[in-house]
Amino acid sequence: MATMPRKFWLAFYAAAFFILPKAVFADVYDIVDMTKKGVSEDVLLAYVENHDDTYDLSADDITYLNDIGVPDAVVEAMLQKPAPVADSALVKSEEPVRDYSSLSELAEQDDPSLDTFYSSLAPYGNWVETEEYGNVWQPYATVNDTSWAPYRNDGHWIYDDNVGYTWASDYSWGWAPYHYGRWAMLPQRNWVWVPDTTWAPAWVTWSHTDDVYGWAPLPPEAVWSPDIGFSYFGRAVGADFRFGLNSWDYSYIPVTAFGNSYYDGYYLDPWRAHRIFNDCAFGLGLNFNNGGFVNFGLNFNFISRHSHHPIDRVRLTDARFEHGRPFRTGYTDNGRYYLYRPHIRNVATINPQVAQQRASERIQRIEDRQAVRQARAQLRGQNIEQRADLQQARRLAAQRRQSAIAQTRQMKFDERAKLRQETAAQRNANQQETQRLMAQRQETAKARQDAARERRTALQSGREDERAQKLSEAEARRNQAAQTAEARRETVQRNNTERKAAKVEASYETRQLNTERRNAARENNQQQRQQAEQQRAQQQELRQREAQQRSAQEQQQRQQAEQQRAQQQELRRREAQQRSAQEQQQRQQAEQQRAQQQELRQREAQQRSELEQQRRQEAEQQRVQQQESRQREAQQREAQERSAQDQRAQQRQQEAAQLREQQESRQREVQQQREAQQEVRQQQSEQRNAVEQQLREAESASRQQQQEARQQVQQQRTEARQEAQQERVQQREANQSARESERGGGGRQRR
Repeated sequence: MATMPRKFWLAFYAAAFFILPKAVFADVYDIVDMTKKGVSEDVLLAYVENHDDTYDLSADDITYLNDIGVPDAVVEAMLQKPAPVADSALVKSEEPVRDYSSLSELAEQDDPSLDTFYSSLAPYGNWVETEEYGNVWQPYATVNDTSWAPYRNDGHWIYDDNVGYTWASDYSWGWAPYHYGRWAMLPQRNWVWVPDTTWAPAWVTWSHTDDVYGWAPLPPEAVWSPDIGFSYFGRAVGADFRFGLNSWDYSYIPVTAFGNSYYDGYYLDPWRAHRIFNDCAFGLGLNFNNGGFVNFGLNFNFISRHSHHPIDRVRLTDARFEHGRPFRTGYTDNGRYYLYRPHIRNVATINPQVAQQRASERIQRIEDRQAVRQARAQLRGQNIEQRADLQQARRLAAQRRQSAIAQTRQMKFDERAKLRQETAAQRNANQQETQRLMAQRQETAKARQDAARERRTALQSGREDERAQKLSEAEARRNQAAQTAEARRETVQRNNTERKAAKVEASYETRQLNTERRNAARENNQQQRQQAEQQRAQQQELRQREAQQRSAQEQQQRQQAEQQRAQQQELRRREAQQRSAQEQQQRQQAEQQRAQQQELRQREAQQRSELEQQRRQEAEQQRVQQQESRQREAQQREAQERSAQDQRAQQRQQEAAQLREQQESRQREVQQQREAQQEVRQQQSEQRNAVEQQLREAESASRQQQQEARQQVQQQRTEARQEAQQERVQQREANQSARESERGGGGRQRR
C-alpha cells in the first residue's frame, strides 16, 4: 500500500466521494431525549441499529452521553456507525459545532452558593420538589438503569494521607453529589440527592468481612453536630451504627479488586450480599478533624497487601480554573488529584426549576447551532455536487477530443500502410518486368549467336541460297524482336503513367478526407466549447441565484432571529417578573414548609424522647420486678433449706427411691427441654425461610414496592425478636424451675 502512487489514492478518494452514497448525519439529540424520557436500553439499541443514519461523535459527545446515563452498549453501537471521511470533511472549523463541555464549564465564581448546585447539575438530571426533603436532584442515569446506585457506577476509591478514602468519580457532575449532601432512596423516584454545603471525601459508611469490603451512602437523617457527633433522627449513635441501611444499600466487592480503576463485574449479587450481611462488621469511618471531615474507615495497609492492584495514593489538591476545560471533573496529574471543592454558602437566589429551564435553553441553543451547521453542510454538499458535474462534463469533452485525435491518427496510419503496400506491389511488378526484359535480351543474344553460326556454316558450305534465306530469316527475327521490345516498352510506359495518375488521385482523395476530418473535428470542438460555455453560464446563473437565495435566507433568518430575540427578551422580562413573584411565593412557601418541618421535627423529637422515657421506665420497672422476684426466690430457698434440714432425718430412708425418681424426672425434663429447643429452632428456621421468601418476592418486584417490603420485613423481624425474647423468657423460667426442683431434690438427698 505504501508503494502505491499518489495519483492512485487521489483517484480512489475522488471515486469514493462521488460514487458512494452520501451518509446522513444523525442527530444525537434524539438519543439524549429518549434517554431523559426513560426509554429502555433495548429500544435505544434497536433505534440505532435499524436506522441507516451515521453518527459523528466527538469526545464531548461521548462524555455527555455517559454523564446522562446512556448505556455503554448504545454508545458502542453509535461508534460502530461513523460518518465517512468525505461527509465529515464538509464541516469546517469555523462552523458552530456541538460542544457539550459548555454545559459543565461555567464561569468561575468568587462566592459559590446553592445556585452553583442548581445551575451545574441541571443539564445532567431533574430538580424535583418532594415532601420528605424539599428540592432534590435526580440524575438521568437512574431513569434508564434501575440498578444504578451512588458510589457504584463510573468511579473508584483513591487514598490521601490527610483526608483518607476519597471517591474519584468519572462523571462530569461527580464533584458535587459525591462530596456534598446525602443520598436517599424514594419508592417512586429511585435514588435522589439531597443538597448540603459541607464537603467530605465521601459521605459513606463501611461494612466488611475478612475478604469482602462494602460501602453505602449515608441517609439524610444522618446528621453531624459538634456537640454529640453523628445522630440518627436526633439520637446520638456510635461508630458501628447501621443507620437503617440494609444489604441492598451496600456495594460489596472482593478485597482483591479494591485497587482497580473500575469495579464493574466485581460487585456481589444481592443474594450473596444478603447472606454475608449479618456476618459483617460495620464502621462509620467519618470524623471531624482540623476543621474538616476525614474518612479513615478501612485499614489501608491490609487492603494494599491483599489487593491485586495498588490503591492510587495521591495528594488531594484544589482544581485550577482553566477556560476550555471542564474543570469540575477530577483528574490526576503527577501524583496529585485535582478536584473542585468550593466552600458553598447556604443561600439561594434562584429556584432549581428556573435553573432547569435555563439548562434546557442552553441545550436548545446548541441544537439550533447544530441545525445551522447541518444546513451549511448541505449547501456545501450541493456546491460540491455541482462542481462534480462540471468536472464530469469536462472529462467527457476531453475524452471526446482524445477519441477524435485517436481516430485521425488511426486513419493516417491506415493510409500510410496502404501506400506502403502499393509501393511494394509496384516494386514487385517492376522486378518482374526487368526479369522479362533480361530474358528477352538473352533470347535475342542467343538468336544472334545462332544466326552468326548459321552464317559461318553458310560461308563455309558456300551455299548462297541458304545463306540468303538465313539472312532474311535472321532479319525477320530481328525485326520481330525489335517490335516486341518496342511494344513491351510502350506497355511499361503506359502502366507507369497509369500508376502515377492513380497515385496522384489517391493522394488527392486522402488530402480531401483529411481536410474533411479536420473540419469535422474543429466543428465538434467548437460545439463542445459552446456547450461548456453554456454550462458555465448556467452554473454562474445558478450560483448567482443560490447567492441571492442565501442572502435572502440569511436576511430572513436574521430578521427571524431579531424577532425571536425581541420575543425572547420580552419573554425573559415576563419570566423574570414571574420568577421573582414565584420565588417570593416559593420562599414564603419554603419558609412555611421549613417552619412546619421544624415543628414536625420537634414533635418527632418530643415523641422520641417520650418513647425513650417510657422505655426507660419500663426497663426500671422490669428491673424492680426482677429484684423482687429474686428476693422472693431467695426467701423461698431459705424456707426450703430449713424445711429440708428438718426433714433430712426422715428422708434418709427414702433417699434411694427419691434419687431414682429424681433421675427419671431429670431425664424427662432434659428431653422436654430438648424438644422445646427443637421446636424453637424449627420455628426460627420457618420464620427465617418466610422472611427470605418475602425478601425474594420484594426484590423481584419493582423498586416501588421495596419500601413496603422493607417495612414488612422489619415488622416481621421485630415480631420474631419478640417471640424469641418470649421463648427465651420461657426457657429461663423453665430452667429456674428445674434448678429449684434440683436444689429441692439435692436437699432431700442431703437429709
